[in-house]
Amino acid sequence: MILALLYGPILPISYPLALAAVLINTVLDRWVMLRLAAAPKQLNDMLMMSFNRMILLSIGLYVLVAFGVYFEQEDGITAPFVLGMVMWCVSPA
Repeated sequence: MILALLYGPILPISYPLALAAVLINTVLDRWVMLRLAAAPKQLNDMLMMSFNRMILLSIGLYVLVAFGVYFEQEDGITAPFVLGMVMWCVSPA
């Protein structure tokens, strides 16, 4: 596309050629993404649910580690933190 802009004044046919190339590239990229790069059939709902649970647990673990690192010396932060963690654990996923 950039070469078409560069050589356009010398070779005016480069504009339609660049447009055709961009359109063909877009169509082929979409076809490849839809047909050849589709999600594998092994990904069922059970695997996705376990992955979602793992993400939720990693968030909780991150919060616990961050509390230990950043708020260890803060006074009065433990009670709101524990209450927030209890609410996070009880809330529906």
